[in-house]
Amino acid sequence: MARNNVPSELAAGAPNTALLDKLQELERRYVAGLAEKFDRMQEQLEAALKAENPQEHLVNLHRQMHTLAGSAGTFGFPLLGDKAHQVEASIKDALVHLTPTRLTSLAEEVRAMLAWGRIDPKNDHLPQTEQHVALAKSAYVAASSRGDSKNAAIARKVYWFDEDATAVSNISLQLTFFGYQVEIFSHWPREGVKIDPNVPAVLLIDIGFPGGGMAGIETAAALRLQHHLTFPLVFTGSDPSFDARLAVVRAGGDSYFTKPVDAVTLTDRLDILLKVEKKRPYRILLVDDDHFSAEYYGALLSNAGMELCIVEDPQKLLQEMAAFSPELVLMDIYMPDCNGIELAKVLRQDNLYLEIPIVFLSTESNFGKQLDAIASGADDFITKPIAPDHLLLSVSNRVERYRKLRDLIMRDSLTGLFKHSTIKEHLERECHRAIAAKTALSLAMIDIDHFKIVNDNYGHVAGDQVIRSLSHLLRQRMRRCDIIGRYGGEEFAVIMPETTVDDAVKVLDSVRQVFLNIRHYSAKGEFSCSFSAGVVEFSEEADGKNMFLRADQALYQAKGNGRNRVQKLLG
Repeated sequence: MARNNVPSELAAGAPNTALLDKLQELERRYVAGLAEKFDRMQEQLEAALKAENPQEHLVNLHRQMHTLAGSAGTFGFPLLGDKAHQVEASIKDALVHLTPTRLTSLAEEVRAMLAWGRIDPKNDHLPQTEQHVALAKSAYVAASSRGDSKNAAIARKVYWFDEDATAVSNISLQLTFFGYQVEIFSHWPREGVKIDPNVPAVLLIDIGFPGGGMAGIETAAALRLQHHLTFPLVFTGSDPSFDARLAVVRAGGDSYFTKPVDAVTLTDRLDILLKVEKKRPYRILLVDDDHFSAEYYGALLSNAGMELCIVEDPQKLLQEMAAFSPELVLMDIYMPDCNGIELAKVLRQDNLYLEIPIVFLSTESNFGKQLDAIASGADDFITKPIAPDHLLLSVSNRVERYRKLRDLIMRDSLTGLFKHSTIKEHLERECHRAIAAKTALSLAMIDIDHFKIVNDNYGHVAGDQVIRSLSHLLRQRMRRCDIIGRYGGEEFAVIMPETTVDDAVKVLDSVRQVFLNIRHYSAKGEFSCSFSAGVVEFSEEADGKNMFLRADQALYQAKGNGRNRVQKLLG
């Protein structure tokens, strides 16, 4: 087995030449190894003819022919692939209706194909250079369409056009805490509006700017025409009617917020429109005993920004499932010792793997066999050879659906953070990783100070806004590897891998200071909130449950020392 065994230069966004060189080298090695493949098939055939019971040798020959049928077209031998597929079907039929006459007929068919294969494939070979360039381009496009664009690191801007400068200023201040730069236009400047088309931005326009009515529609059209912009377009307005919303849709608007605008809701929407939150790479486990096919498809998936684990020995699958935690399993049907259908059933026996998508990638064209594969617990069946765009799209769609379903189960509906039970499972897993890698691990428990007073004085809607505001701030300020959960009510938990307790305190204290400056608004006035946090570091003597208890003690100490502070456990 191998993890991420495709060179790092094939990561998302790498030059097309890197993928091209990799695939061309694979093609060269494949062509050089064809004669050896034919020799092994010849050996199995002759052994079957001499054996008293030829069944085992024919099964091996069928698997070899199946592998050839799947890989030949991929590496530029379409006619060889077709011939191998025909012989594969004959071997399969012979295994069901095996007689001396049938075996003799099959031997003639196999020998004829092998004889042709040793002489004529050179005429059949279509060098894949141009195809590889196209594959590289499509894989690069697929990768760059994901949420990991480098543009996410660039400061995001909001160009806000609204005559109510005071109200806009209050909300724009909140947006700055979440990483946005806001430029406000309360009137149309004589020198015109200067917009940098290279910086990710949103046009935020009051539907009546300037002068009332639906003037904002014309303002948006003029800005886009003047600067040739494709930026997202968000409208605000006091009119909640259907006509106003329809006008926004017809103007190409992506969203419409009725006033007064909720800063947290607006920030959530801006993040979605600008794809601020980076997507985690898809984690794909590829099971295929054919080394060349595994490397080929692995290179395509890896170049599209996916993390890959390749398993060539089916018996090691469960071990790799536990270590790698894949989000999709891609496997062939025919493999030694254990076929793909059996392997899928083994996975589905374990409750941990009931939800993980299984996709078969095989040359099997028999519809009944494909149905058997689906019935075994698989989610899809893809036939080889497959166009790279089709492969990437099938894999991406399956993983996205899997993530959405898991989010519904594992995440809190108000904040989008992990639920209580899920965060505890993550901590146990991170404790095991910290032991194995001998790295630091910290856990923080966070509680919003005097939250009951917020609910009592300003209402539960305002309280929910405070909770969402903190959850949004944590998601934005913490690293992608940090794990954030809503532990319950106004209490949060943050798991920080490879982080000492002192470093964790520093990071969370900077978040605390920003949160203290955020203004929250309600019908009864505006207010601010603070939080207290307790932080502890993992030690091998303590499990995850003990870490939560100790973090709670540290949080209790922080509250006892006056609240609005981040504190590591004392004593």
